[in-house]
Amino acid sequence: MATSNFNSAGQLSQLEHDPENHAKRVNNYVWNSASGAWQRASVSGQQTERYDYSSTTTIYVGSADIGTSDSSTGWTIIKYDLASSSAASGKVATNVSWTNRASGSYA
Repeated sequence: MATSNFNSAGQLSQLEHDPENHAKRVNNYVWNSASGAWQRASVSGQQTERYDYSSTTTIYVGSADIGTSDSSTGWTIIKYDLASSSAASGKVATNVSWTNRASGSYA
């Protein structure tokens, strides 16, 4: 099993500081077995999802980057209309807030 190559507790402490903000915070690191070193994890591309089944004929499925608040635009929401069992459809709204999903423009 691979192990980290930190040479001291000081090196780990230094890596826990965010150099751009000059503030102490815990940064997420992942072990890269190919390079044999710890690398800062990126949340870019990781998504969070929301589901709303509050209606028997409409389902909303939303996704946005992790950290996007429910009231912020930046959500992609699919609205499924289940009113007709033979013609269920999904329409998409982009750059909308999860909070205002019912009033989004779906196409």
